[in-house]
Amino acid sequence: MNGIDEEEFIIEVKKDDNYDENSEKHIQAICYFMQEIGYKNNSFIKQIIQSSDLPESWNKWLSFIVSGDYIDSPYFDNKINILKKQISISDIRNACS
Repeated sequence: MNGIDEEEFIIEVKKDDNYDENSEKHIQAICYFMQEIGYKNNSFIKQIIQSSDLPESWNKWLSFIVSGDYIDSPYFDNKINILKKQISISDIRNACS
């Protein structure tokens, strides 16, 4: 198996003009996962929410965790991660938009 470490991955990903570390689906997925594992450090999350430079999407989804409102699993195209299927970069970008 070929692979790269996380630091190298981040460097490579940030070279892509379409990379957005604050994409709505990315943030929703992280907060969904936090909710699913039962993350309950609400005082810490509230400190993050009060940060003046917090992007709106983070504020939105972190607030769901604090309030206890259910976060739906973000929909991703489940047909693009199939063995022996040709996957284009546009397939992946379209699934994440």
